Amino acid sequence: MKAAEYRDGLLKHIKGWGGGSPLFIAGAVNAWSWTPSDVAELGEPLGAPFEIVRGDAFFDLLNRAGSREG
Repeated sequence: MKAAEYRDGLLKHIKGWGGGSPLFIAGAVNAWSWTPSDVAELGEPLGAPFEIVRGDAFFDLLNRAGSREG
């Protein structure tokens, strides 16, 4: 249930996004109430347009997107 609620929140957050440029979202989970299984379960319903990446990849992509804007 936690994963579905999280996905629904993300979909609500990107409602106005047109998809013409990357949209970077740093998501967090409450480590006190989420188990490793809960986090693993989150990857299943987060298909397109979402892509889960490690933190280092996230910041590399964010930096590359920012350098194209300037």
